[in-house]
Formats: sequence, structure tokens, C-alpha cells
Amino acid sequence: VGGAFNLFQQTMNQFRRQRGGAIVTVASDAAHTPRIGMSAYGASKAALKSLALSVGLELAGSGVRCNVVSPGSTDTDMQRTLWVSDDAEEQRI
Repeated sequence: VGGAFNLFQQTMNQFRRQRGGAIVTVASDAAHTPRIGMSAYGASKAALKSLALSVGLELAGSGVRCNVVSPGSTDTDMQRTLWVSDDAEEQRI
């Protein structure tokens, strides 16, 4: 979240001056859906989502779009640790 905050802080004035642009922030499905064992990850993604939406409101009058992409489950080592039942993978798809 700190990196995104610093980036927004350093670029918002340029977006205002150019009167347009688009910012895309990548969060996660965890920003919307709490999960056991992922409190810090989910909270950080929710904070990132809120930050991006707030920046979007601040820059809307300057013609800047600010969107958040929240990918769902992907087949990664982290995701597999959350699959606690035999059919967990199938349920996520």
C-alpha cells in the first residue's frame, strides 16, 4: 500500500495538469472476500482498493479514470495452501 500511496502522491499533479489519463491498480479478490489465515493480505488489498477509489474521486474532475482490477483465484502455491478439502480447487473454479 505504501508504494502505491507514494506513486499516487508523486503523479497526481501531473495527471491534473494533463487533464486526462487512466490509472489501473491491481488488488485481489481478497479485498472483497475475507478468508481464514489471510487477514494481513486481505486488509492490505482492501486498503489498496480504497486508496485507488479515493484517488479516482479526487482526479475525476480532471478527466482521469482510476480503476481497480481484482483477479480471483489462480493456481499458485499460496492459493493451494488454502485448499483444505479434496474438492476445494473445483469449488474455486
